Amino acid sequence: MWQRDTLTLSARKRGFHLISDEVEQALAEMPPISVGLLHV
Repeated sequence: MWQRDTLTLSARKRGFHLISDEVEQALAEMPPISVGLLHV
């Protein structure tokens, strides 16, 4: 079974930014998966 989802990050100024909180929040909204591979 394949599952595909799109994550949209908030706009930021140029530079390096930590996005871990936004990614974790998006993953929490997805249904639980016991085995898989995540490409970010």
